[in-house]
Amino acid sequence: MDSERRKENGRDEKGIWSPSAVALFCFFFTFLAAGLMNAISYGRAGYPEKKNKRFLVVIPGFIVFIILASVTPDGWSPLFTLFNLGMILYFRYDQKKLFDEYVAKGGKKAGVGFPLLICLSVTLLLLMAMLASAF
Repeated sequence: MDSERRKENGRDEKGIWSPSAVALFCFFFTFLAAGLMNAISYGRAGYPEKKNKRFLVVIPGFIVFIILASVTPDGWSPLFTLFNLGMILYFRYDQKKLFDEYVAKGGKKAGVGFPLLICLSVTLLLLMAMLASAF
């Protein structure tokens, strides 16, 4: 009965991630991981338009960030660190509002196992690619 009501309300049964999980993914990986988790959470909470908007901002924003980080002088790296810290605070705040609303309506918290597996796999692949290019 409860799962049928969730589907009627346009919410997914999988749950959404906690604000702390999103912030930690942003800290240990990048704002891309946190942004994707935030966008998916909006979709699961029944806000497809906000999900799509997040995807359209986060993915191109990350591409621009990587390009700027690779072409700017080393002295600018503190600015990129500050930007990432700002993203941590933004995604944590945004996810907290969504998470509190979602849980108040009977939604559940999603586990971090699958996103963690994806992020660790991508990190490992990137490290292997960097090592291979060094030789």
